[in-house]
Amino acid sequence: MKKQAGVSKFARAATAAEAQALARAVAAGDNGNLREAERIARDVLARSPRHLEALQLLGALLMAQKRPREAIVPLEDAACRSANPELETYLAIALRVGDGMGLDVDPRSELRSAFRSPTSPCHPCGRPRVAHTRPSR
Repeated sequence: MKKQAGVSKFARAATAAEAQALARAVAAGDNGNLREAERIARDVLARSPRHLEALQLLGALLMAQKRPREAIVPLEDAACRSANPELETYLAIALRVGDGMGLDVDPRSELRSAFRSPTSPCHPCGRPRVAHTRPSR
């Protein structure tokens, strides 16, 4: 098999197929078919369990279906692979709602507490929930 820039044709085809599948999942979600979108995201994750975009999408879809406890695992996995503040916010919301606490406290407070404790691991991967430290005042 001929390689181009260190990536095989098979790997490029798999990546393209995953991107197309996720585009279909987003379209299904946009059309209100959240279950179908979830199924597609889970199919991508079955083939590629660490696929960042699929993890993020699955977490968002589960949150949209009011299933925050189920959303925590994919959002934590994605947060450990990314430094995306929006993703960190979704994770904070899922943790807050998933614990049965409701949203009586602004989820941003969860992020502020993570700034105060930058070494608190979010997941067995050991990456801090928020990788940046808060400037001293």
